[in-house]
Formats: sequence, C-alpha cells, structure tokens
Amino acid sequence: MSDQQVTYHRTFLPDGPYEHCTNCHDTRSGFPGRTKLEDPGLIRKPAPLRPFGETGQNFESANMSQRQKPYYRSQKRHHAYMLNNGKLTPTYIVEKLDQQFGMFATVWELEFSNLIPGGRGTYTPVVDQTYAVIGHIGSVSANLMAVVKQDFYESGLRQGDLEQFLDRDEPLYVVSRIPQGWTNFDARAPFQIYTVAVSPDGEVVSGEVTGSNAGAVAVPGPFEYLSGMALVARLGYALVRGLLKVLIRKALQSAVIKELAGPTRQVLERVLARRAALKVARMPQNSYRTVTGMTRDHHAAFVQAAEETRLIIVVRHTNPKSIPLIQQGCPGKPKNLEFINTSPQSGIVMANTSDEVLKAQRLGYYVVGDGRKAKRFIKQNNQEVAEEIPLNGTFWQVEKGQVIDPVTKKPIVGDYDLMGVIDPKNPGQNIGLVAKNGEKLTDVSNPLVQKAAASINLRMDMPRVLHGPQDMYKGFRKGASAYMPDGTVRHFDTEDGVRAFYESLKRQPRAGAYPRPSPEAEVVDELAARRARR
Repeated sequence: MSDQQVTYHRTFLPDGPYEHCTNCHDTRSGFPGRTKLEDPGLIRKPAPLRPFGETGQNFESANMSQRQKPYYRSQKRHHAYMLNNGKLTPTYIVEKLDQQFGMFATVWELEFSNLIPGGRGTYTPVVDQTYAVIGHIGSVSANLMAVVKQDFYESGLRQGDLEQFLDRDEPLYVVSRIPQGWTNFDARAPFQIYTVAVSPDGEVVSGEVTGSNAGAVAVPGPFEYLSGMALVARLGYALVRGLLKVLIRKALQSAVIKELAGPTRQVLERVLARRAALKVARMPQNSYRTVTGMTRDHHAAFVQAAEETRLIIVVRHTNPKSIPLIQQGCPGKPKNLEFINTSPQSGIVMANTSDEVLKAQRLGYYVVGDGRKAKRFIKQNNQEVAEEIPLNGTFWQVEKGQVIDPVTKKPIVGDYDLMGVIDPKNPGQNIGLVAKNGEKLTDVSNPLVQKAAASINLRMDMPRVLHGPQDMYKGFRKGASAYMPDGTVRHFDTEDGVRAFYESLKRQPRAGAYPRPSPEAEVVDELAARRARR
C-alpha cells in the first residue's frame, strides 16, 4: 500500500452527467426501460444557427466548447458534504471506474461509511476541495460513543458535555459496542442524540446535541438526506471546527491509515499515561511558584477552590517578600487601604507621606512613628484621641511608616488581589454590580466572584481575598496566575502574558474594549440558534 494508492482510491470525482442508456425495451415498447438515467443538465447546449439574411447578419456557429464526458452507469454516485472555505455544502461524488475505496478504508469506515456496499451506511462522507474523503458526518446516541473509563468527579469532566471533552482533547469514538477499559459517553442520558463529525477512524472531532432524530443526516434516502442538509447547515461551525483540525493533523497517508484503528489498547494506554502525568502535574506542590507571593498552603487553597467551584480564578502576583510574614499570620490589606502600597523591600504596607499616615490612622490603623511606637486616632466622647502601642520583641524589622493591624498588632501585608473570576462556559461575560439603591458601591463584584472568594477564604487562616477583581475596576496590571477548574495552574510573569490569556478567552477587563466586527463579517444570532435546536 503506497501513499499514491491511498490518495487515488480515497479521492472521488465531482458530480456530472451520466450516459443515456436504454435496454431493448425502448420508449415505444409496452415495457419501457427503467434504467435510463436523466441528464442533470450540466452540458452546455449549442447555440442555434441563424441564416444569412437581408440585414447582413452573419451566421452564428454552434458552441463547440468541450463537453464533459458522461459517466458510465457502473460508476456509483454518493451523497457527500464538501468542506470548502470553512463551510459545509451538500454535493455528490462519483466513483472512478477502478475505484477501490474499501481496500483503502479504515476499519471504522468499513463498518459505518455509506461508501461501503453492505455496511451500516449510516455516515455520510465529507470531502475536501480535491474530493478526497477526510471524515464523515452522522447521528449517534451517547451509549454508542466510547470514552476511556475515569472518575468523572476527580477529572472534572462532565458526562455528556461534548464541548468540554473536545477542548480537553479526550478521545471520544463512535462504536458499535463499548470496548474493554472504555465506557459510554453519558450513562445518565444514554439515548441522547448527537450529530457529530468524525475522523476516518471514528474519533469524534466536533458536534452538538440534536435531540432524538437519529439518522436524519446519515440515511441516504431523498427525504432524510434533505433533512440532514438542513441540520448540518443549522449546526454550521459546530461541525466545521473539528473537521479543520482533521485536515491539519491527519494527512491521509498509507502509514496513517494503518494506524487509524479506533479505540484500541494503544489509545487507552496513551490516555491513561497522560492522565497520570497530568494528575502529578496538577498536585499543588508541583505547580507552586514563589512569584505568586503566596504560601504553599494558600496556593493549594486556590487550586482546590477552582476545582470546587468549576471556575477560572485569576489572581494577581503580589510581593514574594510577604510570604514569611503571611506564614506568621500577618493580615492582608483591606479595600479601605487601597490608597497605599506594600514596600518592595519588606512586603509590608507603608504610609509614606503625612497625608497617608493621617488617613490610615483615622481609619483605625496604627502607623509606626519614631522610637518603635505606632499610633492611631480613635473617637472618645466625640473627640479624636491619639492611641499608641509599643513594638518591642517583634518578629519583623520595624520601620517608620509601617501600617499595623489594630486587632493582631502585626504588620499588614498585601492581600490576594483577584484579576478576574471567569465562568469557562461563558468566559466573555464580565458583569459587576457598581451601584445599589442609587448609591455607587466601593467594591464591585458579582455572585461568581463572591462564590470563589468564599471558597478560597474558607481554606485559609483568615480572609485574604478581600474585594472584587481587578478586571471589574480597571485594566491589566502586572503578572498573574490562572487557577483552572481541572486543577492545573498557568503562571503569567508579565502583563502581556495576562492580556494574551484574556484574549484567548475572548474576555476584556472593564477598561478594555471588544473589537468591532468587520463590515463583511457574518452576524449570527446564537441565542436564536440555540432556541431553534431545542
């Protein structure tokens, strides 16, 4: 089996006219032939001849352009879809006289493709612009899609969530029976129907839930095929995106065809090995970095909170010099001290000007002055009274301007500033409550942020996520780390890295703006499309 043979026998001919043939029972017979094939009208007709007349008009000769040679009746014609410029369009493909697709088909195609005589014939081929078969489209129930067995709770995968499985690159195959070591896609709703695009070995590369009308795409009868055309047109990009990946990653060569055997033991072992490696990588101690400015325990708290809430929690990097102080129980900087910053040298919140000192003191915080003493102002009998405390035997180096917590009598360090809390199902949505009862709020937040903050703070020695995220206030600011729902962590050392991550999610901060579509961009009402699919 050579690459040239594979390419030749997996490539079909475009649709065209068939030869006119009648048997001995012609149209004048009492038993007219029923094998006559109609000319589709694709041949250009000759122009009529017009005689030379008194007007001096010349003869107009017949159109002698080359006619397409009609196909023989033995060349079978098949329904198909063509992937062309990012769109699927219905078409017909015609076999070559010496076509032997079955000799060069995958094991899966031999069972499911309607190009194979005597097979199930429930999947319609998809061809590229050269008419080479690159995949198939059909309908399947969840109990006939196989995934590698797993603990769904531990993996974070949701049964029946096709988009999540595809995004995670989890192998998912259309099968006639579930192999050992695999399980069906959704045990909770085994008869849910999906319309899917599959690669030559039956691996699902894209698709969507389409209800219970199984076979609307796959059955090659006239009515059913028309139904399939409408369904494919409605699904649109949901099918196309995966087929584009097939074109990129699976060239149809002889070596590849031999390897495409569906949900094999090799695929199973590869998936299990990858999961084991991912599980080790997801362990908090293996994803911790001091650049976050967190302690190891608090890093683990963020990992667990992201897994529990199924949210992407992005937290800005804080000063790593604060880590030893956090371990000593120093509290984080609350929202009302946002006008001052931590010292790059010590990691402690500092009041550096007389105005900052006075403002912090009047808010009830001690500020270190001269002689290792810290002072604040409190109200007594409607009068402002100074209150001082000594700072002897401290575990940190005392410096003038340090802000001290009035409860713990320990220096205040940077809190854990959220950059954003993102719902993976709707990452572009960034909505926060900015006013209530006609009053502007000082802390902009939303229920998702509150849910994430509660989950994080519950796992810490004291609340350290103390206000809403940066992306609801302003724009990007320095590096950050993204804690993902699957337990993995992505660290971005620079502001540009954070911006690129947001752009990959098609999300913008409050100070950002979404790009305007070009004038020729196709407008799709996604909400109406979803309603129509119900």
